[in-house]
Amino acid sequence: MFNKALMAASVAACFASPLEAHAAPGQVYVNLFEWKYTDIAQECTQALKPAGFSAIQISVPSEAKGNTNQWWERYQPASYRLDGRLGTRQQLADMVNTCRNAGVAIYADVVLNHMANGTGTGEAGSSYNGASYYPGPGYGSADFHPRCDINDSSATNVHDCWLGGDLPDLRTGSDKVRQATGAYLKDLLSLGVAGFRIDAAKHIAANDLKAMLTIAGPLNSATASAFGMTKPWVTGEIYGGFGPIDSTERAIYFSLGSMNEFKYKDVMRDTFNRNGTSISQLANMLPINDTSPNPRGLYASRDATVFVSNHDLERHNDSLTSRNSGKLFNLANIFMLAYPYGQPQLQSGFKLTGNQADDTTAVPTGNIYVNGTPNFTNWDQQHRWREISNMVEFRNQTQGKWQIDDWTTNGGDRVAFHRGDRGFLAINRDDGNAWVATFRTGMAQGQYCNVINGLLNSTKTACSADVVTVHADGTANLNIPGMNGAGIPAVAIHAGQKIGAVTGDITPPSVPTGLATTLVGSNSISLRWNASTDNAGGSGMKGYNVVRDGGAPAFTAGTSFTANGLLPNTVYRFTVSAVDNANNSSGPSSPALEVKTLALGTCQVQINFQVTDNTTVVGQDVYLTGSGTELGNWDTATATKLPGTAWPLWKVSRNLNAGTTYQYKYIKKGVRPLQWETGANRVITVPACGSAPYTVPVSAFRQ
Repeated sequence: MFNKALMAASVAACFASPLEAHAAPGQVYVNLFEWKYTDIAQECTQALKPAGFSAIQISVPSEAKGNTNQWWERYQPASYRLDGRLGTRQQLADMVNTCRNAGVAIYADVVLNHMANGTGTGEAGSSYNGASYYPGPGYGSADFHPRCDINDSSATNVHDCWLGGDLPDLRTGSDKVRQATGAYLKDLLSLGVAGFRIDAAKHIAANDLKAMLTIAGPLNSATASAFGMTKPWVTGEIYGGFGPIDSTERAIYFSLGSMNEFKYKDVMRDTFNRNGTSISQLANMLPINDTSPNPRGLYASRDATVFVSNHDLERHNDSLTSRNSGKLFNLANIFMLAYPYGQPQLQSGFKLTGNQADDTTAVPTGNIYVNGTPNFTNWDQQHRWREISNMVEFRNQTQGKWQIDDWTTNGGDRVAFHRGDRGFLAINRDDGNAWVATFRTGMAQGQYCNVINGLLNSTKTACSADVVTVHADGTANLNIPGMNGAGIPAVAIHAGQKIGAVTGDITPPSVPTGLATTLVGSNSISLRWNASTDNAGGSGMKGYNVVRDGGAPAFTAGTSFTANGLLPNTVYRFTVSAVDNANNSSGPSSPALEVKTLALGTCQVQINFQVTDNTTVVGQDVYLTGSGTELGNWDTATATKLPGTAWPLWKVSRNLNAGTTYQYKYIKKGVRPLQWETGANRVITVPACGSAPYTVPVSAFRQ
C-alpha cells in the first residue's frame, strides 16, 4: 500500500521522555516587539487567546535613552521607571491584567547588565551621564566596571567588560546593584508580569543573576494562581554561546531558566536553504531528549527557547526572515511549531524597509489599534499569518506526545512525521515536484482540516479549506504541491481539528489531591498523588500533567512520576493536573509541593516541617531555624521561610543528615519584631539512610 521508495527512507523515531523544561504555562509565546501596551491588551483578546498562545514577550519596559524612535535605544536604560514610548506604568498594569484574564502571560524583556551611554535625558524625563550619574536607580561611577572591550579571553572579561565597547557595565556583584536590579524585577512582578527574558545574560555572572532573581521573589498571587506557577519564568540571551564560561557556572544559569538557543536558527537557515544539508537531516540535528543525536551541540530540549528569527537577527540577514526568505520562512516556523524541541518563540515586530545587512528602520509612531480595529500597515503581524497562527494549537494539542513517529523523507527536500495520535505534518521543500504518496499519520480514522490552509467552522461540521481523510489503518493519501506552486507546500492535521469529533464532555476531571514525594535523590525526585475522577457520563480519565517550576507539562497516564536531571541541593516546585479523554484539564493541585534535592556525597532524608499560625499580619512570615548547618545554626538572619500558601498552615521541606538529632524552633519575622516560639526547643531524630520522606505532625506555633 505504501510508496516503497518513500518508506525505505523512513526512520522509526519514537521517544517517550516528555519535555521537562523551564517553560511557559503553555508552549508558544510571541515577541510583540515595540508594540505599545494598549495595542497588546487588545491583541490578547482578539487574536492571541483564540489562537492558543501561552504568553507574550514585551519590549524592555524600563525608561530608555533618547527619543529618536530607534529600536536599539530600548536596550539602553536611563532608569528603571516603567514609563516611556511603550506606554505608562498604569497602561502596563492594565495590559498585564487584561492578558492574564484572557489566559495569556506577560514576559518582560529586561536589561540588567548595563545602562545607557553618553549624556542626555531618557524618554520619561530622567537625566543620565554615562557611567557616572544615573539618579533614577542612584548609580554613580563606583557602580560600574572600568571600561574594557569584550574579547572572550576569560569569563571575567565576558562578565565585566563593556558591550560594544561603550555601554557602561554595572558591577552586578555589588549588593547595591543587585538590590536595585532586583527591586526593578520585583516591581514588574508586583504588576503581574510572569517572567523575564534576560538580555545579555552571559555578560552577568551567574551568581549575580541568581541574586537578582532571589531579591525579585515570587510571582504575585493573582499571576501565580492564574498560571499554576510560583516563581517567574526565565530565559536568558546567550548570544554566540557561553565561550570561556565554565561548565559549573553554566549549570547555574540553567538552574535559573532556559536559554536562547541561537544555533537553532542556524539549523533552520542551513537546512531550508540547502546550505550543505537538507531538511531530511533535521531529526538527526535536534535533540528531543538526552539520548537523541546532537551533532550541532544544541542545548538540551528542556533548556532551550528557540526561534527562526528574532528582533536582532532579522536586521542582519543572519537567519531566515519574512522579507528575504519567502515560503521558506513560513515552512521553518511551521516545522518549529510541530517538532518537539525546546520552547518556541515567534517574532512579530514592525516592517523593516532599510539595508538588509544592517537595518535601521525607525519604530513606527502611533497606535496599531484605532477604535478597536488594528491597522498593520507598518507591522509584520507574523503571529497572525494563517499557517503560523493555526500551528500554535497544533503545538498545544501534541504537547502530551513529546516524540516523533514514522519520520519519513526522500533523502532531501521532503519530511513527514507524526506526534503519536495527536498530530501529523508533511512538508515538501522540492521546488517543482509534487509529493504524491500514502503516509502513516498515526491519527484516528476520520476527516481533518489541513490547518495550513484553514480551520473547522463553528459547528465543527466542515473545514474552511482542504480536508484530509485518514483511513481505518491510520494512513492518508496526499498530493502536496512543490514550492513553485500556489500556497504553502505543507499539510498539518491534529486531533483538535477532526470533523465531528467534538464530544459533549466539556467538564474537567477533579483536581488531584495528596501530591507528595516517594523518593528524593541528588538528581531526581519521585512523586505520587491520589487519582482524579471524571464527571459522570464523561469521556473518562486520560492521565495527568506534571508541571515543574511553572514549566511545560510532562504527561503521565498513572499517578506517579519521576523528574530526572535535577541539580543537587536545589529547591523545585511541582503541581499536577488531571486530563480526560476530551482533553479537558483540571486546575493544578494546590498548594505547589516544594522539594529540595539532596546534596552530593551525603546521605540525607527529606523532612517535611509544618506548623499552624493564624496570627501573622501582612508582611510577617513564619521561619524555621535550628542546630546544624542544614537548619542554619540558629542564625535568624538566614532562617528558612515557610511558604504560607496554605495559610494558616505553614510548611517547608528540608533534607537533613540521616540518623542525626536536630533541635529547632519556629520564629516569626517581618514588619513586627522578631518573635521566637516559647518553651523548650523542638527535637527531631532523622530516620536512617534510605528512609522515605518524613512529615512532622502538625502543631501550633507556641505563642
